[in-house]
Amino acid sequence: MSYARFSNSDVYVYHDSRGHLTCCMCEIGPDLETKSRTEMVEHMRAHEKVGHDTGDVILGLLEEIEAIGDAVTEEIGAWA
Repeated sequence: MSYARFSNSDVYVYHDSRGHLTCCMCEIGPDLETKSRTEMVEHMRAHEKVGHDTGDVILGLLEEIEAIGDAVTEEIGAWA
């Protein structure tokens, strides 16, 4: 499941079947793989600081944190 794609933002963020959130082809560092929604929110804020459009990724992750918590599991998040 993807949170953002290059077709509608400057980032490609997805939840993979291994239970990670991934910032793929990251332009500000190595690709980020994390099991923490909060860590991905902070990473997306770093993208925004350099002028990248992150779409609705931050909003979606914050909604998931409130609804189901910070930890990402193998189950796809609430946006599915």
